[in-house]
Amino acid sequence: MSNVNLAFNPSAVYTSTCNTFTIPKNKEIGNNPLYTSSGVRKAKAAEPLRKLEEIHNMYNTLLTLSKRKIACKRNATLFFFGVHTGLRFQSIASIKVRDVFNLDFTVKQFFDVYEQKTGKRNTRPIPVELQGILLDYIEVFKTKTSKNQKPHPLQMNDFLFPSQSDFSKPTELDNYIAVLKKAGKQLNLTYNIGTHSMRKTFAYWIIKNNANDIDTMNCLMKLFNHSSLQTTLMYAGVTQEKTNDMCNNLAALLSGNTSKATETPEAIRDSKIDKILALLSEDNENDED
Repeated sequence: MSNVNLAFNPSAVYTSTCNTFTIPKNKEIGNNPLYTSSGVRKAKAAEPLRKLEEIHNMYNTLLTLSKRKIACKRNATLFFFGVHTGLRFQSIASIKVRDVFNLDFTVKQFFDVYEQKTGKRNTRPIPVELQGILLDYIEVFKTKTSKNQKPHPLQMNDFLFPSQSDFSKPTELDNYIAVLKKAGKQLNLTYNIGTHSMRKTFAYWIIKNNANDIDTMNCLMKLFNHSSLQTTLMYAGVTQEKTNDMCNNLAALLSGNTSKATETPEAIRDSKIDKILALLSEDNENDED
């Protein structure tokens, strides 16, 4: 399983830690959201994995990141679980074996989860791809993985992803963040990676695969408890990606590379620009200079 070919089913960055620094005392911070009240720059938000290859590589890297076989399998499976369910880390950490496994240790097709942040209980499907990963994962606990480590088969009341030091507790948030960042650094990812990357990756690929399906978009918005579709798009990193493409394409166009334009400048002006400018002019009183 070390080089498993992940058939990513959505229904189913790091280069280094973002360094914090203190800005000069004589510089006004005001209400700048990029800084804390003490003048320390906030860490960048975690980003989704926007390439399928990066998702596959992250999974396989987590499988080999430590000499402890159980820890590697747990970390990789937790990541796989996260990108297939879109759940927050704390919700995943609270899941017990009985929540996803039947009494005969076959995997359920659906499971209920309590969202700690929202206080809501939601039902998620367990895709076939994820069922296979879970079955393989739970088998690791039945075997002796080192001379000093005895087999510890997981029981129904155990946490699905237990702490390595204490099986009666779930895996810790800070430890898992460090694991993901270490894997991201090893993969030379150029963006910030964290536990929210799993949830954002789920959202990103749902949107990417269903961009023209308004029912899917509304379902995702409701699933994430967002008040607007714009919030969901921004959360998933789609808005930022589109902004980057828009600015880069404009720069190329202005420098003479018209291949970046989907329509000729004349066609765009004649059919759309006047209408867009009219709409924008209605709000110009609220715009900043």
